[in-house]
Amino acid sequence: MPCCYHRLKLEKEIDGREYFSNFPVSVMLKSKFDKYDAGLFLRRPFLRLACQQTLTTFINMSDKEHQEHAENFLRRAALQKAAEEFDCNVTRLKRKTGKTKSGSVNFISYLENLDKNHRLVPKTLHGNALKIDDIEFLQKMHEIWDKNEQNLFLVEVLTAFQTSIQVICENILLLDRVQFLRENGVNCYIRKITDDNISPRCYAFIAIKE
Repeated sequence: MPCCYHRLKLEKEIDGREYFSNFPVSVMLKSKFDKYDAGLFLRRPFLRLACQQTLTTFINMSDKEHQEHAENFLRRAALQKAAEEFDCNVTRLKRKTGKTKSGSVNFISYLENLDKNHRLVPKTLHGNALKIDDIEFLQKMHEIWDKNEQNLFLVEVLTAFQTSIQVICENILLLDRVQFLRENGVNCYIRKITDDNISPRCYAFIAIKE
């Protein structure tokens, strides 16, 4: 069962185009990739979208879950935006940082615990040596949060759009691999074997030995 498409190795990046070691793999998609200059749009955001939650999961979320999702999204976005403004990248210290309760008050708690879960890394060798718990950085995050908190519903509008096209993105990746196997003489097809509301990665490759 395939998953973690966003972890495909980036081979090179040229003029905003991204090329990966193992995508595409089929001759058919490689030809289309080159013809339409797909390195411009089949990039890491495309791969991340392919491995996001499905539309089924999104539809079945409660109002409370939508609210919590939007707030967690905005917290991460504020962190990323602030880091960009200081010319830094964000590194996560823990694999999972845990979800927080909703509300602006809890955003303060999020800031107070930020250094336990993340750190800033300058984009250049002699770049900004700012620490993630420096007051200047925390104030910038708070400024971004205050500016956007009233538009939390837009996060879920965007997520709805993303989940609507998620299956298209994933199918491109899956069918590329099926085509690759068929090009190499393997009789192969895809079958959905679990409920995508339980596990979003619910497809398996079935290869038939002849």
